[in-house]
Parts: sequence; structure tokens; C-alpha cells
Amino acid sequence: MGAVLSNTKKVLLTDKQFLILLNCNKKGAYVSKVAKNCDITYTHVLLILKLFIKKDVVQVKRNGRKKYLSLTKKGKEVLEAYITCYNYLR
Repeated sequence: MGAVLSNTKKVLLTDKQFLILLNCNKKGAYVSKVAKNCDITYTHVLLILKLFIKKDVVQVKRNGRKKYLSLTKKGKEVLEAYITCYNYLR
């Protein structure tokens, strides 16, 4: 049972991570806009995005100085699963 509980921390999203995922799903999302919408510092958003990119949840496309964000197929599945769980528990 202890192994299961310790692994839940690796699977569950924090509130901030969930907000970032929601904002990355919007068309035209970029890092500073996501940070402002989530009321999170730019640096903190970058740290979370680094994790999401490593896990293949978010992809980044550069256009000049802006880094546009979008969810990968896996990211959309994760977001959909969290929304389903949220609605079920509400």
C-alpha cells in the first residue's frame, strides 16, 4: 500500500499544473499569457512546462520571441481524464 501512495504524487497534478494544462489547451497560448492567466510567475510556469515537455504532454513552437504552447495527444487525454474526475467528484 505504501508504494501505491508514494506513486500517486508522481501521477496527480497540482492545482497550478492543472491550470497550466487548461491554458495550454487554448488557441494562441504562450508562456507569459499562461503565467498571467494562472497568476503564477513566468519562471514557475517554465519549470512546470519543462516537466510537461519531458513527459510529452505539452509541445512548444517558437515564433520569434514567443513560445506558443499546445497540448500533445497525450496531453489532451490527461486533461480530459482530469476534467472527468473533477466533474465526477464535484
